Amino acid sequence: MSKRIWLSLFLLVVSFVSVLSLVAGMQPDGVVPDAISRDFETAVHNDIAAAEYIVSWQDNGQGAIPAGYQAPNRRQQFRTYFMDDGIMVTPRDAQDDAWTWGLRLIAAGDIEIGGETVVLTADQNQITYNRGRFSEWYHNSERGLEQGFTILSPLSDDPMLHIDLAVTGSLRPAMSEDGSAVHFVLPQGGTILRYSDLVAFDASGEMLSASMSVVELDDAQQAVRLSVDTVAAAYPITIDPLTSSDAQWRPFINQDGNFGFSVRDAGDVNGDGFDDVIVGANWFDGGQNNEGAAFLYYGSANGLSQVFGWKAESNIALAEMGYAVSTAGDINDDFYDDLIIGAPGYNGTGAALIFLGRPGGPAALPDRVLNGEQD
Repeated sequence: MSKRIWLSLFLLVVSFVSVLSLVAGMQPDGVVPDAISRDFETAVHNDIAAAEYIVSWQDNGQGAIPAGYQAPNRRQQFRTYFMDDGIMVTPRDAQDDAWTWGLRLIAAGDIEIGGETVVLTADQNQITYNRGRFSEWYHNSERGLEQGFTILSPLSDDPMLHIDLAVTGSLRPAMSEDGSAVHFVLPQGGTILRYSDLVAFDASGEMLSASMSVVELDDAQQAVRLSVDTVAAAYPITIDPLTSSDAQWRPFINQDGNFGFSVRDAGDVNGDGFDDVIVGANWFDGGQNNEGAAFLYYGSANGLSQVFGWKAESNIALAEMGYAVSTAGDINDDFYDDLIIGAPGYNGTGAALIFLGRPGGPAALPDRVLNGEQD
């Protein structure tokens, strides 16, 4: 690209970033192109809302938590990290002094768990720990974090199957008065999470008698025990509890992530002859709190797709990428329209992210980042 083109682009972006710095913190209404219908707006909102619950890999771990799979949950206001030896849950916008909670599978029937290689497979908002004779899986949704065990064959000669999960983190377990749930509470008191809604059924759909309890391990550690009566059960069997946050703890939240904060015509980004639409969701959480994201919806002879065809995230907490979005025209004269996406919190200075149009859509990473203080 010629210096002249980059100079023109730079002058455009300087004004773009300057405007971002002036309006940061405000929440003006997004401008919706006239061609967009109410049905399309609703479909886009649902599409982006669902995307936030997807399990994704994060190269940069958080504190003592290594790189690995994670999934935010806006409705429940927690984030789950999926590690080889178990899960760790924190507040979605965790601070250094925040609570932590986790479960680590240590026994299933006669099988002791620990140290063996486990394969994790993520698919949309579900992740599975493949453990040979059985699998352990988690499904992340607005209801909470659903945990499941699919048992392919008996794991013990005893028809009463026990599954033990060691409790980790700073929350302590306490059985509910009716014995149907385990509450996880702060040392100073106050319920944060509930582990409940346990069901178990066999291959024919027959419900199995199931219960949960808190047990003491030999090392004084506590564990949650799931007990299921498998007499006459047809395998495989499924055991399925749910983790959710306590409503009294759950803070006020923005449930929609500002998904439709900025909506603009994008031009023809993929060069197929149809105009596209760019949507910015500046509070989107795909791994970092309020990192923001932008979503591109491609046009076609049948109209706009209601499923995004391209997504980019900032991967920087509080960057608020997508606060402003715009077409940049064809800045490099390759006959594909390009995008400018504003991120007022990017690295503390604000930035405009340039994504060049291509036949298959823009790259996942920006082609150019122009910071607010760039010379």
